[in-house]
Amino acid sequence: MIIVDFKDIRSKKDFYDLLNESFDFEYEANNLDGLFDLLSIEDERIVIKNYGKIYESLGDYGERVISCFMKASLTFDLDIDFLKFS
Repeated sequence: MIIVDFKDIRSKKDFYDLLNESFDFEYEANNLDGLFDLLSIEDERIVIKNYGKIYESLGDYGERVISCFMKASLTFDLDIDFLKFS
């Protein structure tokens, strides 16, 4: 299981740094297309904590982040849980 906690996200850089530390990706994700591609090969359960923080910190981009995870979940049948609070 991979746990990603968005509680300390304040910028896009923080977001991508956290992702690249949390996941054992072949290469670093630095945009949403890259994240989506990398999620296509992920097979572990993913738990995203404090997902509401991404909206506060990144606004519209935060919405796109959550949409990317949701689309990947549906497209690749990933087990992703979104927890509002940790």
